[in-house]
Amino acid sequence: MFEDKNVDGSNLDPIAKLTNSFNVFATKIGESITSNFSAVEIAKTVREVDDAAVNIAKSFGQGRENVLSMSKAMAGAVREVTLLGGGFESIAKIQKEVGEGLGRNLILAKDSYSGLFAAAEVTGQSAKDIVTFFKDAGFSAYQATGQMQKVVDVTRQMGVNTQAVSGVVLQNMDALNKYNFAGGVEGLAKMAGQASLLRINMKETLNFAEKVFDPEGAIEVAAAMQRLGVANSELLDPLRLMDMAQNDPAELQNQLSKMTEQFVQLNKDGQFEIMPGAKRQLREISQSLNIPYETLTKMAIGSKELDEKLQRIKFPPGAFSESQEKMIANMAEMGKDGQFKIVVDGEEMDLDKAVGKIKGMSEDERKKFFESQEPKTMEDLAKEQLKTLDDINANIKSLKVVPYAVAGTRAAKQALEAPRLITKELSNVLTGPESVSIANLTKGIDEGSNKILTDINKLITGEGSMGQLLTTMTDVGKQFENFSFKAAGEMTEKYTESIKNLEGANNQFIDVLLNSANKVKTMFMTDQNLNTPQTPTPLPPQTTNPQMGNVNNPMNVPMGNQPNQTNTQTNNSPVDINLNITAPPNIDTNQLVIAFNDTGVREAMVTAMNKARMNDNLSATNPNPQRQMVVTNNSTGLTGIPVA
Repeated sequence: MFEDKNVDGSNLDPIAKLTNSFNVFATKIGESITSNFSAVEIAKTVREVDDAAVNIAKSFGQGRENVLSMSKAMAGAVREVTLLGGGFESIAKIQKEVGEGLGRNLILAKDSYSGLFAAAEVTGQSAKDIVTFFKDAGFSAYQATGQMQKVVDVTRQMGVNTQAVSGVVLQNMDALNKYNFAGGVEGLAKMAGQASLLRINMKETLNFAEKVFDPEGAIEVAAAMQRLGVANSELLDPLRLMDMAQNDPAELQNQLSKMTEQFVQLNKDGQFEIMPGAKRQLREISQSLNIPYETLTKMAIGSKELDEKLQRIKFPPGAFSESQEKMIANMAEMGKDGQFKIVVDGEEMDLDKAVGKIKGMSEDERKKFFESQEPKTMEDLAKEQLKTLDDINANIKSLKVVPYAVAGTRAAKQALEAPRLITKELSNVLTGPESVSIANLTKGIDEGSNKILTDINKLITGEGSMGQLLTTMTDVGKQFENFSFKAAGEMTEKYTESIKNLEGANNQFIDVLLNSANKVKTMFMTDQNLNTPQTPTPLPPQTTNPQMGNVNNPMNVPMGNQPNQTNTQTNNSPVDINLNITAPPNIDTNQLVIAFNDTGVREAMVTAMNKARMNDNLSATNPNPQRQMVVTNNSTGLTGIPVA
C-alpha cells in the first residue's frame, strides 16, 4: 500500500508510517474523484467494459447484438461490487461463469451481481457452482443467492464452518429432489452442518437413507438393530425408519449419531475413544447398516463430545435459548487440563465462567455477543470480512462512478460502433468489388507482367522486336484502363450501397457525420453556384483607325440601336450600308465605287457575307441573335440579308 522504509533503507517510525499512509490515501481519493471528470479515464473505462462484454458475447457464440445489454447491466453493478472488495473484473467473471454453468446465454440483472459476488466470497464457492447446483435442484439463477443465504444463516447459528458446510450442501443438492427435508434447503443445511460437527461424510447418511427408504430395507435394518442389542427406539421401528428416510434425513442422521454414543467413553487422559469391548459390536452394526466403520466411529465420538459439553455446562434456567446453548457448546474446545474452554472478549476461560460472564453482561453487550453469530445478509458478511486496508481501498475505488455510468450508455456503444461501421463500409467500397479482389488483382498483375517480361526476354534473345514489346505494353495499358473503368463503376455501386447501410445503422454519431457531409455539399453545390446563367459578354467599344476605318466594323456599316439583351427576335428592318473607302494614293477610288455598284459584285458580296454568317453552311443560325440585322441594297432592292 505504501513504503514503510526511508530512502536509506531504515524503518520509518510509527508516526511517519501513519503520516505516509494518510498521504497515500489522500492521493488515491483525489485520483478516484478526478477520474469522474477525466476524458482519458472515461474512454479507458468505456473500452474496458466493451472489451469484457465482447469477450462474454464471444463465449456465448453471439455477435455484438447483446453487448449493450451486458455493458449496461455490468457497469450498473460496479459500485456495489467494489464496496464488497471486488471490481469490474469480478462482475465480468461472474457473468461469464454463470453463462457457462447454465449452458445458456443468460444476461444477469445488475442487482444480482453483488449478491452472487458476496455469496462466493462468504461461502468460498464459485458463482458458477452456486448457480449451477441450485439450478439443478429447480431454483432459478436469481433465487440461488437467497437460498445460499439460508445455508449461511444455519451454519452461523450452529457455530460450524460456513465454507466447509456450503461446499457440502452444494455437492448434495440433488438430495433435495430425492428426499423431503424440513424447510427444504434449510433442512439440508442443518444436516450438512451436523455432519460437519460429527466430521463425517454426509453422503454416507444419505446412502443409509436410500437403504431404508423402502419397507424391505427398513424391516431388515430394524431387525439387525434388535439382534445387535441397539437401544434406540427410533431405529428399531421400521415405519419410523422409513418416515425419517423419506421426510427427514437430517433427523435420521441425528438418531444414528445418538445410537453410536453408547460405544464411546472419555478416558483418564481426557480422550474420547471407542470402548474396547464395543469395537466388535460396532463393526457388526457397520456391516448391517452398510455404513463404513470409520464413519460410525467419527459419528460416535463427535456426538459424545457435544453431549458431554452440554452436560458439563451449567446453563441458568431460561437464560439462553436452545440454539444459543448449542452455539456456546460448539464454540468450546477441551483444553490441556481436560476442561472445556471458550474465548470471550479475547480471553480464554472455562465454560462455567464464560457462561457466567455472558449472563452478567449488560443487555446491549449480550445482544452484541449473540449478534456476532446471528444471521446477516451475505453482502454485510462480505463487507465485514474485508481487511481494514482492503475495506478502505474498496471505499475509495467506489468513488469512481461517472466512467462506468458512461460505459453503460447507448451513446458510448454507438461511439465505439461508429468507427467500426464506417471502416467496414470503407473496406466494402474499396475492396468489396469483385474486380479488385485479391484473387482478381493477382490474376491481372500476373498476366500483364508475364506478357511484358516474355517480350523483354524475346527482345534480349533477338526473337522479338521493340515494336512487338511496345505493342504488348500498349495492350496491357488498355487492359489496365478497362479494368480501372470497371472497378470505378463497381466501387460507385458499392459506395451507394454502403451509404444506405450507414443510414440504416441507427447510430446517432454516423447520422451526425452524414448530415454534416450533406450540409457541406448543399452549401457548395447549390443551383445558385452551379446553374446561374452566364451574363452576355458586352461588345467591345467601337474604335476607328484612320487607315482601316472602324476596327469592329471595317466597312463602316451603321449598326443602329442594339436590341434589348432579353429580346431574342431578329430585327428585320432594312439597314443602309454606306461604304467609306480610303484607298492608297495610286488607286482611283472612283473606279472602286463603280466596281461596288456593279450588280454581280454586289451579289457576290451578299453571298459571301451570308456564308460567313452561316459558318459556311455548317451552322443553322447565328449563335448570337443580338447581332442579327437585315441589310438592304437600295439599288437592287435586296433585303433580308443579315450581317454577322
